[in-house]
Amino acid sequence: MFSSARSRLLRLDSLRSLALPRGCPPLSNPPYVRFPAVPGVRHQDQFGFSSVSITESFDKGNTSTPISVSSSPASESGRDDTVASGVPSLSDGAVERLKELGKESQSGEPPWLRLMVESGGCAGFQYSFTLIGDSEKADALKEDDRVFEKDGCKLVVDEVSIDLLGGCAVDWMEEMIRSSFAVKNNDQAASTCSCGHSFDVR
Repeated sequence: MFSSARSRLLRLDSLRSLALPRGCPPLSNPPYVRFPAVPGVRHQDQFGFSSVSITESFDKGNTSTPISVSSSPASESGRDDTVASGVPSLSDGAVERLKELGKESQSGEPPWLRLMVESGGCAGFQYSFTLIGDSEKADALKEDDRVFEKDGCKLVVDEVSIDLLGGCAVDWMEEMIRSSFAVKNNDQAASTCSCGHSFDVR
């Protein structure tokens, strides 16, 4: 499973325009990902940690959006994080966050959230999130993409990544040190690095 999944990911690397930095940052500085431009979204960075907020219309644009990425155990918040068996899904918290991001767009529609698994990181594989704004949606989907929808919010995952995600849930986590989209309950992960966003497969 590991070698087969890795070889497929390596073949896709040359086709993917987005890549996380190789290796993991020290624990004193939580990992983050710099995404390509997401119109209308700009970051707020305080004390070295990043969060996302919408401050302008999606049609106006900014340069880039750092968003921290992590893998987290099950939430104790009491939110409904039930997932469909064997496929990724959005938790109530992730849906709420995406709707918040869409409130100030011209369409009022939430951005789509793309989740990919890429080779690299401390443990061999790592999660990558990208927000897809209104102006990018028409050309965002690829032939091997699958779309999972909950309450009007969409999670986009390519078929190779689905094999490494199982019945996971994508949640929005708000903690003292960072706020981030996070992968929870990945039943295909044998172990997760202490950095929080790199994992090994079963």
